[in-house]
Amino acid sequence: MKIVQSLQENDGGISVQAVGRQRCRILTRRSAINGMPYGEVRVLEEKELPAFSQVLIPASFANMRPKKSLRYFAAMTSHSYHVLKISLTKHYIDEIAKWLYGWHVYGKVKRVLSQGPTALSYWVAANLPIDMEMRLRLLDEPCTDRRLKDEYGIINRIDVIVCKNCGTLLCNMSQMISVSTDGNSAHYVNPSGYVHDLFTVSEVVSTLARGTPSAECSWFPGYKWTIHECSHCGQHVGWRFTSSDLSPKSFFGLTRRSIRPADSRRPITSTIQRIQVAEQQYNI
Repeated sequence: MKIVQSLQENDGGISVQAVGRQRCRILTRRSAINGMPYGEVRVLEEKELPAFSQVLIPASFANMRPKKSLRYFAAMTSHSYHVLKISLTKHYIDEIAKWLYGWHVYGKVKRVLSQGPTALSYWVAANLPIDMEMRLRLLDEPCTDRRLKDEYGIINRIDVIVCKNCGTLLCNMSQMISVSTDGNSAHYVNPSGYVHDLFTVSEVVSTLARGTPSAECSWFPGYKWTIHECSHCGQHVGWRFTSSDLSPKSFFGLTRRSIRPADSRRPITSTIQRIQVAEQQYNI
């Protein structure tokens, strides 16, 4: 775990903002006399599948270029070259990289790619505009290759962001932007100690502003914030940040707990409708 920020509280405690770097499982939970929680954890192993060429392609193909050796191997099996190609982890990495280049700084994407498949899979999971349930499912996957495959599937499947409560359209995936060096997603703590997991977009629709712009305790120095709610159901979905001096002049921070990704080609349902469908399927 990497500590990003620490603050001394008035009651003598310390508030810490940190970024997870390794999956772990909590084994025991305890509380100290002062109420501070602590416990034991076990660091979970990260599994990366061996390269396709090391497992299946004959040693006699070792001196060939990867693309050529894959074609030769396809000719020796019942699988087509295309099927073999899209089954490789490298294929998923290349396709995810194309998607990332769409709205992230080139140098940042290159830097993340250079850290290896596992680091890339975690960074993508952190920056995809998905709800917390889907994000946790990705992080629970012990195999890097399968996690990348699942992320590629999500990227291909979703193109809009909707209100988690009622399904109202909020924005398109193409409107994601990065306003920090870490990417388009980060955790922010308000004065009450509540942690908000935000990702940033250039514009949203179907929201209403509540209150007047305020610069107090702004997570983005130089910007004023205004609370925004879903215009259909009133659910708090995030904030609009505005500035008269900085670029961009305005952007939105959406909180993950109030949104979910969706496929515009399919009917968009609300949380209540999805529960009703589940009840019908399982005869609840």
